[in-house]
Amino acid sequence: MPPSYSLLSPAAARAGIADGSIDAVLAASPSAVRRIADLAPLHGCRLVAIGRSTAEQAAALGLQVAAVAAEPTPEGLADAVGAALGTAGPAGAPNPNLPGTT
Repeated sequence: MPPSYSLLSPAAARAGIADGSIDAVLAASPSAVRRIADLAPLHGCRLVAIGRSTAEQAAALGLQVAAVAAEPTPEGLADAVGAALGTAGPAGAPNPNLPGTT
């Protein structure tokens, strides 16, 4: 099974953010959000933080946080990404915010 993610160089991430092909970035630590700040401006890309201290670091750097994980777990991050992208809901459930899923 291929991985469900890919690692990007900063240049590739910056290009994906600029052209709209990257919808969200995840910051799992304050130091990660400092690296994400180097990619700014984030245009329409949503920044999701794993917790409050990471979100506070983002705000201190002038970055808008779209969502903060309720729990610092993979599930918490996934839920936060869903909330940031407007796709939150139980896995496999129809989402009225997405065309063709109801």
